Amino acid sequence: MTSKSRFVSPEGFEVEFLAKLNREGLSCVRLGSSGIFAESLSYVELFGSNYIEVKRNGILVKVASPSAFAIQKMLINDRRGNKAEKDAQAIDYVLSFINASTKSCAEFYELFDKLPRKWRKTIEEYCRLRGINLPRRVSN
Repeated sequence: MTSKSRFVSPEGFEVEFLAKLNREGLSCVRLGSSGIFAESLSYVELFGSNYIEVKRNGILVKVASPSAFAIQKMLINDRRGNKAEKDAQAIDYVLSFINASTKSCAEFYELFDKLPRKWRKTIEEYCRLRGINLPRRVSN
């Protein structure tokens, strides 16, 4: 197996590539003829329309929105093995920023409320088991 491609700038800016988990269940897939290998994960389709644009060193990069990032991490956490605790810490960290902003809380529920019921239940169960709360709901 080839490991996923990772690029880190001298300043520590890190880029990893993700692809939707395929039927074969390969942990890494090659992205065309680019020579880049992406980690295959479930639920990355959440990122397709839920991203923010970040400009770094003159390059515009699409990055998962904080809400999409946290939701995807909660959905896959029980499958992450030794990465589960590190991911849980990342979820907690991102949720603290979402909770600090009324706009971010609203964006979280714009995405969350559109998820299939089974996905929402998985997220709610993750939060229950970890003793954490989903972001607060804001009224319009």
